[in-house]
Amino acid sequence: MHDQILHLFSPVPTSSTYLVFFLLSCIISLFFSEWMDACYRKEPDTLSYPSDIRNRNRFRKPFLSIFLFLCMMPFLSLPLPLLVYYFLLISFLLCTICTDFEQHVIYDVMLLPFALLALPFFPLLPLPAGNHLMAAFAGGIAFLLLAILTGGGIGGGDIKLIFVLGLWLGTHKLLAVILLGFFLGGLAALLLLLTGKKKRRDFLAYGPYFAGSAILLSILWQKASL
Repeated sequence: MHDQILHLFSPVPTSSTYLVFFLLSCIISLFFSEWMDACYRKEPDTLSYPSDIRNRNRFRKPFLSIFLFLCMMPFLSLPLPLLVYYFLLISFLLCTICTDFEQHVIYDVMLLPFALLALPFFPLLPLPAGNHLMAAFAGGIAFLLLAILTGGGIGGGDIKLIFVLGLWLGTHKLLAVILLGFFLGGLAALLLLLTGKKKRRDFLAYGPYFAGSAILLSILWQKASL
């Protein structure tokens, strides 16, 4: 059994590795999808589109399964602890993308375990733990001030998401994620305004752009290190 586990997580991914991760992606996606639906039922007052839940989440399960599997492919040759690190990171970020796109909400009940799960990985990461803590608090405070200055243009969920991403990424990577997230979010807002799908005062969920930027940059950083 021990030899089979080592073979599964060998430096060169095998067909067994891909199959296991595809099945695992499907199972985890079902779990997270049920968790999101439970949050919707438990806190209906937080929903921006309470009467349109079924229509807005109809593509969620295949989206989660396919994107979790595809996003994990560049990391399959990593040692098992780092593989788990990226699997957890990407899973939670994809959930954030789903809830914020569907209902413009990022749940504390999801962010709290996401934050706590970052702590055991500090010894495995190149930057010291203090750097990750500094990134979390500096990012969270900066976004809190930005929310005040913009009169709510940045939501409380975005502030907490940046805090948690700081724990996972550290200072330099968090800064890159913030810059790319603002760029992609601004570009999306411009396109929505030009096409008439949004008005100037309409709310734009920025969480998916920060979460998506974190996933994209993590993949690019991993490819650059090969």
